[in-house]
Amino acid sequence: MKPLFFHRLLKSYSVLVIGIVIFFTAILSYSTWLQYEQSRLGLQQEVADILKVELDDYQGRVGNYLADYLTDSKHLEAYYRYFQESPSQYQSWLLDQNRNSSEDISLQDAIRTLYLYYPFVKGLDLVPVEGDTVFVSNQDHKSGRKLALENYQAPENSLTLTLLSPVTTEGMATVYVTVDQQLLDDVVLGRSSEGLRVRVQDSLDRLVYQYGREGQSLFQTRRSSGDLEISVAFLKSAALTEMGSLIAVILFGGLFLASILLWFLRRVFRQYEIQVEDIVTSIQAIASSEEDLRIRTDNKQQEMHMIASEINEMLDSRDQHTQAIYRLQLAQKDANMRALQAQINPHFLYNTLEFFRMYAVSKEMEELGDLIYEFSSLLRGNVSPTPWTSVADEIAFCEKHSYICQMRYPKSIAYAFQIEAGCENLKIPRFTLQPLVENYFVHGLDLRRRDNALSLKASKEGQSLILSVRDNGKGMSGDTLAVYQDLFSKRQLSQENRLRSIGLINVHERLLLSFGERYQMELGSELNQGTWFKIQIDQVFEEGGQNA
Repeated sequence: MKPLFFHRLLKSYSVLVIGIVIFFTAILSYSTWLQYEQSRLGLQQEVADILKVELDDYQGRVGNYLADYLTDSKHLEAYYRYFQESPSQYQSWLLDQNRNSSEDISLQDAIRTLYLYYPFVKGLDLVPVEGDTVFVSNQDHKSGRKLALENYQAPENSLTLTLLSPVTTEGMATVYVTVDQQLLDDVVLGRSSEGLRVRVQDSLDRLVYQYGREGQSLFQTRRSSGDLEISVAFLKSAALTEMGSLIAVILFGGLFLASILLWFLRRVFRQYEIQVEDIVTSIQAIASSEEDLRIRTDNKQQEMHMIASEINEMLDSRDQHTQAIYRLQLAQKDANMRALQAQINPHFLYNTLEFFRMYAVSKEMEELGDLIYEFSSLLRGNVSPTPWTSVADEIAFCEKHSYICQMRYPKSIAYAFQIEAGCENLKIPRFTLQPLVENYFVHGLDLRRRDNALSLKASKEGQSLILSVRDNGKGMSGDTLAVYQDLFSKRQLSQENRLRSIGLINVHERLLLSFGERYQMELGSELNQGTWFKIQIDQVFEEGGQNA
C-alpha cells in the first residue's frame, strides 16, 4: 500500500505550525519593540519636560527674588554702592542707614536670606555690566566676597540670569546660579532607566547639567527653556541590551510552544493514522471483489467511528442510491423543460403587453398606450443579452425609464437628454448610464418639491467622449461622496465597499474593464443641491472628429 496522505499531511501541518509560531513570534517581537520604543520615547520626553519645569522654577524663583530686592530705591543704592565703594566705605554707609532705619538693606544679607529660602542654590555670583569687580558666594560663604573681574571665571554647571534695572529696564548684571546637582539627579533618577543620557546647555554652549555615561546616543529628544536647551538621549548599547533580552524571552517562549504543539500533533495524528489505515484497507478490498465486506467499527473512535459507520450504511444502501441518481436524472430533465419554458414566457409577456397597448389605443387611451409601449420597450432592452450598445440606444433606454417615472409623478419631475452630433453610434457597455439615472430616481428624488430636474448629455471634447448626468436632488453627505470619489479614482478592480451602491460600482468596474486607462469618472455632490457625474472615454474620435 502506498504511503498514506496522513504522512504528508503530518509534515505539512508540522511546517505550518512552525510557520505560524514563527509568524506570531515575529509579530509579538515587533509589537514589543514598538511598545519599547514608545515607552523609551515617552521616558525621554517626560525627563526633558520635568527638567524644563524644574529649571524654569529655579530660574524664576531666584530671578523674582533678586528683582523684588532691587525694586526698593534703598536696596538699589545698596547694590550700586557695594560694587562702587571699598568694603570699609560700604560698611560705614550701611551703619548710617541702620541708625536711621530698622530695615536691613545690605546686599549680602539679601543673598544670605536667598540661600535660606532656596536650598537648591549652591552658589550665586553677580557680575555687573559696568564695573571691574564681581560678587562671588556659595553655601559655605553665604555673605560672599568681591573679586576682581579679571580674576573671575564663571562657575561650571550654573544657570545664567540677566538682572534688569527697575529704572531703565536694561541689563545691569549677569547672575550665575549654581544649582544643587543632586536635586537634578534625583529628578532624573525618579524616571530613569539604564542608558539614559541628559545634557543641558545654555545659549553659549556652556554645560549646565549632565547625567549618564558617554556613548553613541539614539533618538535625541530636545526641549528649549529660555536660553537653555535640554537634550535627552538613549544609548544604543543599553537599548539593544534591553530589547535583546525581551526578544530572547519571546523567542524562547515561541520555541517552547512550537515543541509542545508538534509533540501533541504527532501523538494525535498517530492515533488517527492507525484507524485510517484500517478504513483504507477495507475500502480497497471492497472495491476489488469483497463487496459484502464491512469496515470494523469496534476499534474506531469519534470521527473515524462515524466515518466507518457511514461508509457501512452507504454500502448497505447502494440500491437506494442508484434509484436516487435515477430520480435526479429525471429532475434534471424537468429543469431543462422549465428553462425552455422560461425562454418562451418573455415572448408571451411582450405579446400580452402589445395587446394591452393596442386595446388602450382602440379605446382612445393614447397616454396609457404610450406608457405600455415604453414599458414593453424598456423590458425588451433590459433582458437583451448583447453586452454593448450605442450611445443613442443607451440614452433612449434612459429616456424610457425617465418617462415612466415622470408618468408616475407628472407634476414633480422634468428631464432633458441631449446627444451631440457624431456621438450617436459610439459603442459603450450596456447599462452605463441607466444605473446613474436610476440612482437619482431611487435616492435623489424629493417628491416634496415640484422642481425635480434631471439632465443627461453626450458630447465630444477633442478625441474624447463626455457623458454627463446632473440632477438637483437630495445629494450625498461628505463622507459618502469621499468614499465614491476614492473608489472612482482607483485604476483597479476593488473587492471592497460591496454593501454600498452596487450599480455605481458595476458601472465603474465595467468601464474600467472595457476601456482601461482611457476611462475616468468624476463625481460631485452637495446635500440638498444635487449630484453630477462626468464619464470621460478618451481616443474614441480621430483628429478630424470622425469615430475612431
